[in-house]
Amino acid sequence: MDPCPVDCEGSWSEWEECSQECTDCQSYGEVGSSTREYRIHIPAAHGGKQCPHAHGEVAEKVCNDKCCPVDCVGSWGEFGSCSSTCGNGVKARTYHITQAAMYGGKECDRCHESTHTVACNDGACPVHCDGAWSAWSHCSAECDGGDKTSWFLISSHAQNGGQECDHGAYETKKEECNTHECFSPCQGTFTMWSKCSKPCGGGQRNRTYSVRSPARGMPPIPCGYADGFVQTEACNVHECPAGYECSGNC
Repeated sequence: MDPCPVDCEGSWSEWEECSQECTDCQSYGEVGSSTREYRIHIPAAHGGKQCPHAHGEVAEKVCNDKCCPVDCVGSWGEFGSCSSTCGNGVKARTYHITQAAMYGGKECDRCHESTHTVACNDGACPVHCDGAWSAWSHCSAECDGGDKTSWFLISSHAQNGGQECDHGAYETKKEECNTHECFSPCQGTFTMWSKCSKPCGGGQRNRTYSVRSPARGMPPIPCGYADGFVQTEACNVHECPAGYECSGNC
């Protein structure tokens, strides 16, 4: 005559949309978050099993925690005064980067403190080109060989028949770097076990070890087994069943 127990039934709602598309790492902004709510559809009754969560319980998870890309910001300054009051002079302006690109943002199209010069007080005096190679950039790879780049920066262009530089503005040269071998331990695995050589009475099965990727770098960390190593173990060691013996009229 007692009523049957009714177990609780409930489920989580779908995750809500993330609170932000990315994290403002530059301003130490908070990471995005998403929530969902547990809802009980049928409460437990008459001693039935309770749900694992309370009705209305909220779960929260981190989402879109990658840093927002920050584009490079730069601009040209004003032209300075002419280098000569007569004859042939030049005046220059400098490109300043006020915000370097970060987290995959777009790079500026000029180097920091690049110089742009123009002629002024035109006359017969020749102006020779003046330039130099910039410092090397960071290596493009940490190991296994990369390259680094230097740009030729012209601070004063040739004017009025002056001698040209040996290299063009922003001409690049590259040099190999970080040629040491990348470090990685040996990686390998066994094949599946072969079929047992006997169905009963003690047989053998084997499997072969294959090296997928040998150790690289120093110090080398070898695999646990050599490539082609065969491992053998006993199988079907149970006794074979005895045959039937007939006697009389069978």
